[in-house]
Amino acid sequence: MPDFTSIDLSVLHWVNGFAQRDPVFDRAVALLADATFVKGGFLFTYLWWVWFAKRGERQDNRIEVLRIFAGLVAALAIARALQVFLPGRLRPIHDASVGFMLPYGANPHILEHWNSFPSDHAVIFFAIATAIWMRSRLCGGLAYLWVLLFACLPRVYLGYHYPSDVVAGAMIGTAIMVAAYAVPTNSASRWAADRVFGWEQLHPSMFYTLAFIATYQLVTLFDTVRTGGHAAGEFLEAALLKPGHESGSKFVVLLLVGGAAAVAVVGLAVAWRWLYVRRAAKAARATAGHSFPA
Repeated sequence: MPDFTSIDLSVLHWVNGFAQRDPVFDRAVALLADATFVKGGFLFTYLWWVWFAKRGERQDNRIEVLRIFAGLVAALAIARALQVFLPGRLRPIHDASVGFMLPYGANPHILEHWNSFPSDHAVIFFAIATAIWMRSRLCGGLAYLWVLLFACLPRVYLGYHYPSDVVAGAMIGTAIMVAAYAVPTNSASRWAADRVFGWEQLHPSMFYTLAFIATYQLVTLFDTVRTGGHAAGEFLEAALLKPGHESGSKFVVLLLVGGAAAVAVVGLAVAWRWLYVRRAAKAARATAGHSFPA
């Protein structure tokens, strides 16, 4: 049986062997790693392209967008859960035993205290590339190549991930998106899609504002949400538990996730009730406007 750890380190050291040869190249890679739109964020415009596409049935296209969005959120949620609950793995840039050579321009303190496995960048970018591949093999193949070269490889070069982190993330993102496409469309999903389409027709300004925010969060891998949650977790851990206590940290994470889910459910219920009352009032006014005294 091959020693995967040795293979992992060998590939990492081979990539790292190009570091500190050219300061301009190293800094260009560091800039690329932070250029969210260039390294693959532009691929998420595919959601908007399919939503407004005139080719094919409009409803089928929009159901596909909802399917892709659900797959992306599920992929990122699973990746984050694995990062939280799997044993912690130091990134090469933070592990002195690896013998990693820091490229010029790389931040040695970036992503400290964040688990390296799996790469959530690989998860989300390979997931959207898979969605594109489902419709066009050529465009999907180019998308796979782009995210590999410009989203994933720089993160290995800078020591943010091991090659195995990227491979695992790519497999997770691809598998979840394939599974999302494999889920059959039934009456329940049609009903849910009709509610979304009805909302888009009744309240387009609110719908597309939230759609833009959701797309932005996907492009940035929910960075603001993750950073806020991480900070809140550290605060609660420091306030309620012994710092560094592993079981306590997981309890804090569960508490945060449960609290966020409860707030989200309550918020959706309130929003749904508000929309229902508003729609009923609008229907009542329309009925009153068409009624005439005897």
